[in-house]
Amino acid sequence: MLRSVPTIDLVVLKIASACNLNCTYCYVYNAKDQTYLDRPAQLSEEVASALLARIEAYCARRPQHRISICLHGGEPLLYGQDKLRWLVERMRAQLGDCLGSVAVQTNAVLVDASWARLLRELRVAVSVSLDGGRATNDLVRVDHLGRGTWARTVAGIEQLQREGVRFSVLCVVQPGTSGAAVYRDLRALGVSQLDFLLPDVSHDDWQRRYARFGATPAADYLIPALEAWLAEDNPEVNVRFLGDMFKLILGDSAGTDAFGGGPMPYLIVETDGSIQANDALRVCEQSLGETGLNVLHDGFDDLDRAQRPARDLIVGALARPDACGACPELSTCGGGYLPHRYSREMGFNNPSVWCADILALFRHMRGIVAATSRAGALAP
Repeated sequence: MLRSVPTIDLVVLKIASACNLNCTYCYVYNAKDQTYLDRPAQLSEEVASALLARIEAYCARRPQHRISICLHGGEPLLYGQDKLRWLVERMRAQLGDCLGSVAVQTNAVLVDASWARLLRELRVAVSVSLDGGRATNDLVRVDHLGRGTWARTVAGIEQLQREGVRFSVLCVVQPGTSGAAVYRDLRALGVSQLDFLLPDVSHDDWQRRYARFGATPAADYLIPALEAWLAEDNPEVNVRFLGDMFKLILGDSAGTDAFGGGPMPYLIVETDGSIQANDALRVCEQSLGETGLNVLHDGFDDLDRAQRPARDLIVGALARPDACGACPELSTCGGGYLPHRYSREMGFNNPSVWCADILALFRHMRGIVAATSRAGALAP
């Protein structure tokens, strides 16, 4: 039986195809897919108008439904202040109650006082990409001349703080470095909303890139970061990835698609209007996430016509990996994040490249939950 397309509640909108940085692990520029080379440098008014009309029509068929928009790239601030103002104001005016939140994912290098004021004025939620302190971040987050970017990103964060702009930080795990040190470095910058990401890599490339760091390099990073977070015991500090894992252990659902392989209630729209499935599939093969649809001539209700495997990914139709059948964490992990399951030989029929790390994390966290439960039961 053909599964139905999930209700879409988020569009990741690429407003700039280029980036002012050249992060070594980037799935857009330094992976298998190079389709960004064939796309317009920036989102046009024509494509923006078509997208808003598609969202408006989609929500009109679903009373009370809202779709949030995350402005992405490349580096979205390369779009320019005047264009960004026009786009956000057009979104709010045209979509009205159909529009959920508006966010931007930025490296913050371009953020000066005028950018910070604009983001505050437009009420845009800001997420900054930063991989820790200078020593860790500048190993991988470099510009096109190979120079570290920590100082420039921190300068942008300080501008946001001066203008009272609330922000979160998206931090990619860097195997071989200290997760506890990264956590402390980010907290020293005043970061209280933090999300970790496992590096995006397929089975075809994991050995070459990460095997030298040991059998569980991501867990070796994340478990000390977890312990540092718990030791601080500050309810105002949220670490989304780790918090989602605790939710899964306790029987709740996670807020991201990092686990489970279920339906994807979000889409990527490129600067040319093409509709894509999961953006990180670029680490697997060229054009793997292509739906064959474009907002210039297709709506979101046309996703039933999306080409495979993109449609299967969107509806969550891929089977769990055969090797995961007897795993005690199958109900929580679900085989792991889809791009991390891929190999040319087996397709998506593999456990995550980070399987050993995920199991080690769940084991450690289950021990914490069990110890906390016992302590609660023994309390007077």
